[in-house]
Order: sequence, then C-alpha cells, then structure tokens
Amino acid sequence: MKSSPLQGSLIKTILSLAVLQTPILGKAIPRTESCDTSHYPGPINPSFEMGSLDGWKVISGNAFGNVSVSSETSYWGGSFNQAGKNFLWGFAQAGDPAVGQLHSSTFKASSVMSFLVGGGWDPVNLYIGLVRDSDGKILLSQTGTNDEAMIRVVWDTSLYAGEEVHIIVYDNSTSISWGHINLDDANQPLPNTSTISSAELYAIDPIRPQFHYTPYQGWINDPAGLIEWNGRHQLFSQFNPAAPLWGPMHWAHADSLDAVHWRELPVALQPSRVTDPRDNSGRFTGGAVIDKVTGALHLHFTDFTDLAFHPGAVAEVMVIGSGDGTKGKVQLYVSNDPELLLWEYVGVLIEGDGSTGSMWECPNFFLWSNLAITWMGNWPTSKWPSRINGWAGSQSVTRELFLREDGGLGSKPIPEVANLAAGPVKDLGQRNVSGTINRGSCCSDPHFASKTLTLDTTRAGYGQSGKWSAIISTSENNILNLDILIDRSSVEIFESTDIKIEALGGEVVFNNITLTPLGSTWKS
Repeated sequence: MKSSPLQGSLIKTILSLAVLQTPILGKAIPRTESCDTSHYPGPINPSFEMGSLDGWKVISGNAFGNVSVSSETSYWGGSFNQAGKNFLWGFAQAGDPAVGQLHSSTFKASSVMSFLVGGGWDPVNLYIGLVRDSDGKILLSQTGTNDEAMIRVVWDTSLYAGEEVHIIVYDNSTSISWGHINLDDANQPLPNTSTISSAELYAIDPIRPQFHYTPYQGWINDPAGLIEWNGRHQLFSQFNPAAPLWGPMHWAHADSLDAVHWRELPVALQPSRVTDPRDNSGRFTGGAVIDKVTGALHLHFTDFTDLAFHPGAVAEVMVIGSGDGTKGKVQLYVSNDPELLLWEYVGVLIEGDGSTGSMWECPNFFLWSNLAITWMGNWPTSKWPSRINGWAGSQSVTRELFLREDGGLGSKPIPEVANLAAGPVKDLGQRNVSGTINRGSCCSDPHFASKTLTLDTTRAGYGQSGKWSAIISTSENNILNLDILIDRSSVEIFESTDIKIEALGGEVVFNNITLTPLGSTWKS
C-alpha cells in the first residue's frame, strides 16, 4: 500500500397542535462571503456520461478502470442518487480491497466546485481531492459516508480561482467493507452570491439541529448522568471524538443553566489509549450522583478494557441493566459507603415479559419528578447525512417525566423550551387539510380507531426512509393534543395542549395554526 498524500382514516374528533420550528438561515449549501465570481469550465467527462474514463487517467493500482463507470440505479439500500445515467462506482472494477488513484484532466479552478460523493468513510484512505498542479498540494478533500448513495458537496474554491488544478479519486483502503469511493457530476457551477460570514458556518450547517445538542465533531449516542449540580444541569454523552462513527467510547460533557442552552466542556472520561481499530475498549454508559458529604459529583460507568489489546490491564465491569436472553431486567445495588465506592447487590428490581427486548440498557431509578434526555439516532441504517460534515448523533430536548392518565410514564418538553422562541409568532388562521396531516417533507398520520400516530419519512429525502408508529391516548372527551418540535433533521411529537384541529365531514380543520420559530441552543 502506498502512503496517502494527506493523512389515513376519516378523522372525527378534536385535535390540538403546536408547531415549534427553527428557521433555516440559508440555502441547502451555505456560501461564504469570500466567494468572488470567477468561473471556468470543469474537467473533461465530469459525470462519466461518455460511459468510460475518457478524460481521466488511472495513476496506480487496480481499483479503477472502465468497469468502474456504472449505470446501475439502485443497490440494497435504495438509489445511488447519480446525476445522469452513469457515475464512478469504486466497487465495480475490483471490489472493496482494491486500491488505486484516478486523476481528472487539468482545469482552472473557479470560485465554486460541486460534486456527488458516496462510498466508505475514511478521511485518510478514501477521498475525493482537489490538487494544485504546480506543487501537487491537496487543497481540499472529502471522504464518503459509509453509504453507496451519493450526497452533494460544494466547496468554496475562490482562494484558488484561476489556478490549474485536477481532481484525485484516492483509494488506499484494503478494507473488505466500505473500502471504496463513489463520484459523479464534478462540475464548477456559477457561484451563489449570498453573503454569510465565517462565524455563522457552524450555526448554518443545513443538517445540524439548532435547538438540540449535537457534538461539534465526532459521534454521540446514549446520554448519561443528567443531573443538576452547583446550580447547573450536567449532560454527559457517549462520544467518539475521532470520527462520525461508533468507536472508542469517551464521555462528552456539556452544562446549562436552563437545560436548554448548552455550553460545551472538555471530555469528562476517556478510555485507555486505543491504537487498533479492532480495540473496543471504552468508558461506557453510566450515571451521576452527588456525594452528600463532600458535595462532589461522582460518575459511575461501565469500564470495558479489551484485554486482547491491553494484556496488562485489570478489567472491572459493574452491570446494572441486564437480561437473561428472553427478557430484560434491572439489577439493584445499594451503597451505605459515604464515598460511594462500596456497593452491595440487592436483587432484581424489575423485569420485563420479553415484549420490550431481551436486554435492558441504561435504567434509571429515581424519586418522583425527574428530567430526562433521549438519544436521537437510528442504528439500522447506513444513511447518516451529517457524516459528510463530520458529526453524527443528537440528543432530544430536555423532557419532564410524568404519570399519564392510564398510569403509564409520559414525557413532555420542559417549560424552559419556550425560552428558545426567536422572532415573531406567525398566526396562519384557519386552514383545511384533507386526509393526512403534513408538515414539510415528512408527515404525521393519526389513526383514532387503532389509537396510533405514524411518522412517515419515505419522501423526506436522503436519510433513513420508513414509517414509525406509537400508541397515542385520548382523554374522556376524545381530544388529542400535540406539540410538534421540528428541527432541521429531526421531529419530536408530544401530547400537549394548544391549537385545536377539528374534522368536519372527513376534512381536518385547523381552527388556528400558530408557528413559533425557535432559536439556537448554542447561544446563551
């Protein structure tokens, strides 16, 4: 291997709906104010519509060849999303383990460059790069998303406008899974002249939620240790800072005065040094408790050390959530130790009937009245659009737990979420909608006969496509109340009280719709 140059039924009831929505501060692809209007033609055969690699040159290896140019339209996960008929499929020529380099023809850089990229995520060994001819320097690069479907990337190349450059398709990955890179439609469009300062780029990431906690970069999953300490809410999350993929688990840390506006803090816990990608050592999910004597904050977590890679280490694991292969269980421990270091096993606190899984994770046993945050992420898919921007995973808004009328456990946004209101409230007045209640490119569909609410994302663009249903409850007077929080790449739906929607003759009538724009959770 060579080294890398860079490392619906009829509705006959009354509903209530509150829609809280974040404003989009720019178009799908933000532009920086440094862009000028320099424009030149791009490379020869930019979309591989010649059906071959004409205009491109194989520099090394066997990863690329004419078989790489494919007209396939779909794979096991859906559409390839190519721009025309053909595209460069890095797998087609010789499979995943093959390596090689492919160069485009030379062209002058414009102010903007655009292309579609897919394939494996590996910034060092798999990427599309822009190379300056004069010194061979890689000016910009972009890896894939661990998905065949391609996503549009736009580069601000105004700093290099007029310089002679070429595109490199770089594959130095010998991985048998996602060891390839896809490319299509590498062109230089006329630039968008909108002006957005560099300081706003973080806030205007078109996919990043604006009032939900996300990592600046890397991966997060389970929230852990949500607790109020010294007047501030502490939030920890399972975290891999190195990549927008699951990996060696750290604990990310953020705090907040109102559990709405978060401040990023240094990593709280990190695992033993991991140098081998097969090493699964990490500081896994746990909780937080305040020492009643000293007032110190204690973190309890599952410490897993892979002894195959750390033979001299002592592995210690404390298991609270568990299962017996057929049903989940919660194991109870108690401590009378002032320092909370010694714990005695009591027994099984509660166990399931098998309908909620064979193993329970992350249980929480608490005195009544508590706050909770949940992780928003979908495991059974390779479609994580945010990976293209270097991050993955989001936490829900902070929720208040309560007992429902049927005796079950419910959750609702904490009142402080109202502090996010930014800009004038828009009153749309009365509106009629036939059939499904729609909002944006996904829809929620209440079925009162079966008491279910279904979220349908089959037409929501790139991302996981599917339908998800939840059991809903109605009060004795047959009223359903909903709060819907819509962020850039998430939807949260809660039963609540606000705007009424009534159905007459099978048509849904919104007596009054009010939209409240929500601001950023990143600003105090």
